[in-house]
Amino acid sequence: MIKLFIHHLCRRLKAIFLSLAVLSAVFFSQASTALVPATVAIYNDTGYSQGGAWSTGINSIKDMLYSYGYSYVDITPGQINGTSNLNYYYQIILFPGGWAGGFNAVLNNNGRQNIRNFVANGGGYFGICAGAFHACDIVKWTPNAQSNTSTYNYPLDLFSGKCHGSINEIIAWTTPTGCSNPAYGAKMANIKVNTSQLSGVNYHTSILYYGGSYFTNTGNATIMARYNVPGSPAHNKAAMILFNYGSGKVFLSGPHPEIAMNGCSLYYNSNNWWLMHKALQKLL
Repeated sequence: MIKLFIHHLCRRLKAIFLSLAVLSAVFFSQASTALVPATVAIYNDTGYSQGGAWSTGINSIKDMLYSYGYSYVDITPGQINGTSNLNYYYQIILFPGGWAGGFNAVLNNNGRQNIRNFVANGGGYFGICAGAFHACDIVKWTPNAQSNTSTYNYPLDLFSGKCHGSINEIIAWTTPTGCSNPAYGAKMANIKVNTSQLSGVNYHTSILYYGGSYFTNTGNATIMARYNVPGSPAHNKAAMILFNYGSGKVFLSGPHPEIAMNGCSLYYNSNNWWLMHKALQKLL
């Protein structure tokens, strides 16, 4: 009888412990996915095996936002996919550089609609390099001068025009840099800034190009900067654009304003941080 009592007691205690474990798992799962309000939500899929975000770029973006006093948080694909009221939490969603194909792999149709609704209802979308490709309807990709151009119909469709990359006259995506990181496709490039829109930025500005795009079929978009690549099909093409989407705005940048390159060293360029700050102000 005593043995039976002990047996039932052990089973009961085991059930209690299992219940506590489940509740604890649920609590911490919910806590880890809870959205924290901030001015800027930075898309971060680095924890996903199929994700495409560039962690170095994300860290540089955070340093820039901190420097200018913006509140910011990471937002994961799972949070975007599962949150229909993103405007309640954020004013801007920023998609960094990396690989847009990875963004498309981990964001589902619900997530893309949540992004579109966020912008249409007054939010801002800031896309840098891959983040700009991600917003385009049609992507034309030519990794080097010897390759055929591939055409992709991307699903987010914030920008109804076309994104063309890489700009092989600056540096082809497959060209070695001679550095360990970035190993391929990166080089400082020249752009001509629309200083009437981005005040305080140098008209001729050096900025990191790392496989980004130029934009065509820009419609009513404001050209915020153009590539300065004489003799290239990309010369004077749009490097940065700003346009309305519903009640919100979208800023797309082919090159990287958050980080620069000197030899094989990546560093922060304060002039380009000011450019990024002015772009964020446009979205706000």
